[in-house]
Amino acid sequence: MENRLVFSERWKPVVGCEGAYEVSSRGRIKRVMASPGAVVGRILRQSISDRGYPVVSLRRAGRKYTARIHCIVAAAFLGPRPPGKEVHHIDGVKDNNHWTNLRYVTRSENVAHAFRSGLRTPKCGEGHGMAKLTEKEVRAIRRLAKTEHPIAIAVKFGVSRGNIDFIVKRKTWASVA
Repeated sequence: MENRLVFSERWKPVVGCEGAYEVSSRGRIKRVMASPGAVVGRILRQSISDRGYPVVSLRRAGRKYTARIHCIVAAAFLGPRPPGKEVHHIDGVKDNNHWTNLRYVTRSENVAHAFRSGLRTPKCGEGHGMAKLTEKEVRAIRRLAKTEHPIAIAVKFGVSRGNIDFIVKRKTWASVA
């Protein structure tokens, strides 16, 4: 069995649901108020959202809603979210919701961290949603540019002459050999 440093788990009220739920410093949510069909002290089951974040279903004022765990933990342990900020996982792991792994950052800081750490990669080439050409077609355009006029090539591939010029000069599709 591996030895681990175990952090003591602290509990605080879930902001907006005080008296009904508590959140732990590790990201677990439990019910603290009795209601029909609910067990006081039970740790709530979490699921994963379509974006990969752990979420939980809560009830407030008789209505059920889904909340992201990292947002609940941050509100309880870091305080209110400042305007224009979002919750950031310092280590980039979406299910590590320990309060020490969370902080408030701007959207641009969050995105920059994702690219720097490799969590997100820039979409270029065929992977870009707006790409009209394939790598094979780009290679063909560069071969044809040695013997054919750029306008003829542009018509053949259904793109502008400017696109052909940029491809040939490697201002676009530079990663394609």
